[in-house]
Amino acid sequence: MLDAFSHFHFLRPWWLLAMVPMLAGYYALARRASAAGPFEASIAPHLLSHLMTGQEGRARLTPLRLLLPFIMVASVAAAGPTWELADTPEAPDDSAVVLVVDLSRSMDCEDVGPSRIGRARLKLLDLLEVRRGAPTGLIVVGGSAHIVMPLTDDVEALRPYIDVLAPDLMPTDGEAFAAAAPLVASLAGASDAPTTAILITDGIPPDGVDAFTAMAAETGVTLGVWAVGTDAGRPAEGLPGLDHTGIDRLGRDAGAEVIELSLGTGDLRQVQRLLDRSRRAAADADDARLWEDGGYALVPFLALIVSLWFRRGWVLPPASPAAVMLALAFGLPFITGCTDPRVMGVFMTPDQQGRYFLERGEYAEAGARFEDPMWKGAAFYAAGDWAEAKEAYRRVDTPVGLYNLGNAHAQARDIVSAIASYDRALARRPTYAEARANRDLLQGILDGLEESTDLEEYQQPPSREADSTAARLNEDQLLADEDRPVGADAERGDPESEVAEMSAELSDQWMQRVATTPADFLRAKFALQAVRGGR
Repeated sequence: MLDAFSHFHFLRPWWLLAMVPMLAGYYALARRASAAGPFEASIAPHLLSHLMTGQEGRARLTPLRLLLPFIMVASVAAAGPTWELADTPEAPDDSAVVLVVDLSRSMDCEDVGPSRIGRARLKLLDLLEVRRGAPTGLIVVGGSAHIVMPLTDDVEALRPYIDVLAPDLMPTDGEAFAAAAPLVASLAGASDAPTTAILITDGIPPDGVDAFTAMAAETGVTLGVWAVGTDAGRPAEGLPGLDHTGIDRLGRDAGAEVIELSLGTGDLRQVQRLLDRSRRAAADADDARLWEDGGYALVPFLALIVSLWFRRGWVLPPASPAAVMLALAFGLPFITGCTDPRVMGVFMTPDQQGRYFLERGEYAEAGARFEDPMWKGAAFYAAGDWAEAKEAYRRVDTPVGLYNLGNAHAQARDIVSAIASYDRALARRPTYAEARANRDLLQGILDGLEESTDLEEYQQPPSREADSTAARLNEDQLLADEDRPVGADAERGDPESEVAEMSAELSDQWMQRVATTPADFLRAKFALQAVRGGR
């Protein structure tokens, strides 16, 4: 709790200055409410108290006395207090986590049931469920280190591999954490989101501690250790207990949080808090979209205070003409429904103005007001202004932004550019099902148009004249088979030369096709990678 409040700040701190004029108005009202006001200048204070009557029975709780707490609470609420990240489409849990699982022989120890690795598998599956949709990568460590899965938000793609994790998958036994550190750095470098590496292990050798400490200092990756096992171990079977030396040293040297395995969900909650801290540390404190606005929690208190004003006889003293004019100046734009940007800009941010028009179905006006490129693109897309939508989405260099850019290209009938945008989105997120479906659909349309339609003419937007700069197919795509350069079609080559020139990537693909289970595939993959690494 204290750690969460270490990130406490205000989303709109300038609203705190509203206390100054409001307190000045409160002071003016308090002076007007004083019955002694008209006589203070003529009668001495020590005599005035004896001359005033009828004050003993006055209520202690008056609207004027409640006005002061109302001013304070309203100003703080308008300033937007916050201390935790929002869980919204604008700010999903996009923090990346790399799971580094120890598959040394000691992880077969049964000091925790069913075994250390068996319990670790169950915990990892639980973690995937609570982080569904967040980027997660998987690395295993034995006598060598291997990437099982790069960062992906597809839980179902990771689940089969986690289900089969066992020490017998590794070609050799050992604890090659020093070799795993560069793999973590490579996955973290491929992600724009804050990255946390969690080591699931029963011990870390000294060279592994040094490697991860250096990697964390260089890349900024947050480290955590999920310690699996008991202190006793199984001495009769030659299996030691938890090696606290390396784990505790990593905590001291690299600031890694050590989380011990528990029977319940306490350790899982600790992991979630670790990931939340990583997100908060990397989030922009000035970006109101990323933080939960705590001002709404103060609304019930404001409503309670205001509700007392409905009591009979509860009225504030008449305000000065200046106060009335000030209230009208602030309230008139909302009363009259004024939508002038200069007037609305006093009370609303550009994105709030855009949302105002978006909810009213004025999409073009909303797109003109929005500053956030994603919202701007969505508004122009809804308005059917594909050119403006594309300009907005080009500023969003994320898989979702590229997917939306492809949709805008497709609506404008720029099929080739749409496919290129979908390809870029899939390169960032290979499991992006929507982008894959749209890309395949447009590719089928493109193939049909190439055979039966004037593609250049089709690609022109319906409301525009033909444009000589419209996208065209590449020259080699239009050549007949016999005119294509050698190597353009892999199936037309000599089979013997193809086998001789088979790349490592093709051999991996072949191996994946013949593997019968995820365990067989991983076992063969690790063995092949270990041999190549030895060479």
